[in-house]
Amino acid sequence: MIGSIRFIRPVLNIILCSSLLGCASSGFYAPPGSELTQLPPAPLGIAEAGDRTFFANGRRERVTAVNDGLIDIRRSSTYQYLRYQDFTLNEKTVKSSNGVTDAEIVDLNPKASLWPLQAGKRVKFGVVKTRGEEPRGDAANPGIFWECSVDGMQTVTVITGEFDTYRIECVRKNSRNKIKQYVTRFYAPAIQQVVLRIDRYPYKPTKRVELVAFQPALTLLSRASARRYKQHFQNTLETVASGTTTSWWSRRSDTRIQTTPTNTRKLGSDLYCRNYLVKVNSKGSPRSGAGLVCRDDKGQWRVPRKIDTDKGELTF
Repeated sequence: MIGSIRFIRPVLNIILCSSLLGCASSGFYAPPGSELTQLPPAPLGIAEAGDRTFFANGRRERVTAVNDGLIDIRRSSTYQYLRYQDFTLNEKTVKSSNGVTDAEIVDLNPKASLWPLQAGKRVKFGVVKTRGEEPRGDAANPGIFWECSVDGMQTVTVITGEFDTYRIECVRKNSRNKIKQYVTRFYAPAIQQVVLRIDRYPYKPTKRVELVAFQPALTLLSRASARRYKQHFQNTLETVASGTTTSWWSRRSDTRIQTTPTNTRKLGSDLYCRNYLVKVNSKGSPRSGAGLVCRDDKGQWRVPRKIDTDKGELTF
C-alpha cells in the first residue's frame, strides 16, 4: 500500500511520457489564471443521493438525500449538514460534535438571483442563526449579512484539470458592517462544480479547498451493473489514451456513462496519475464531473486521500 509520495512541483513543468498511458503534462498545482471576456450563462448543477466528492485537504463528502431543493451531505460520522441547491447560500443546518446550528435565510432582495451565472449579477441576504433555543438576531436585524456577486470569468488550473470558470465573490459582514470573511468560488460550467474555493479572514489564515474528484451516484444500477461499470472505469484508465472517450451503458436502468482520460502525470517512482472527465445520463437526466486518480501498487486506480500542497506529498 502506498503511504506518502512526493509529487512534481508545478514550477518544474516537467513533461513525462509513457508508452502505455501517453504523454504527461505539467505538474498538479497552479494559481488562478488568465481572465476571460465571455462565457455563456451557466446553470446551477444538480445533485443525487450517492454522489461523492473528494477534496485536496482530505475532506470527503457524500450526498445522503435530496429533497425540495435541499441537499443533505455527510462529511463524517460526527459532521453532517443540510444546504440549499444554491451553494452560495448559508447552510441551513449543521450537525457536529458541538451540537446543532440552524440558519434562516432572510432575503433582502427576493427577486435577485445569481443563476444562471452572468458577469455582474449580484445578490444579498441576511442570516439568523439559532443554536439551542436562542436565535442570534431576527428577521429585522439578522446579525449576519452576505453580499455575493459574479465578479468575473477566468481560466484556472487545479488538481482536477484546467477549466473556464465563473468567479463568484461573497463577503460576510456583521451588524456593524464590519467585514468578517471573504469567499471566492471558481465554478466550472463544463462540469457544474466548484473546482476551487478560497476563504479569507481579517485575523485568521486563508483556507483553500480544491476539488480532487467527483464520483456520480450509481444508485440506479444493480449491484452487478455497478461492479461492471467500476471494472469498465478501471480498464479505461489503464488502457485508453488521453482524449479518447469510452462509453458504458446499462439497458435495464437506462444509464449511460462516458469517461474521458484527459491527462497523465507520473508521480514519484513508477506511480501514474490521470485526470478524467465523466458524463452521466440517467433516464434523460445529464450530469458531469471530473477528477484525478492514481494507480496504486496493486494496479488499482484510486482517488488520493489527501494532497499536501505545502510539502508536496500525496497519500492514499
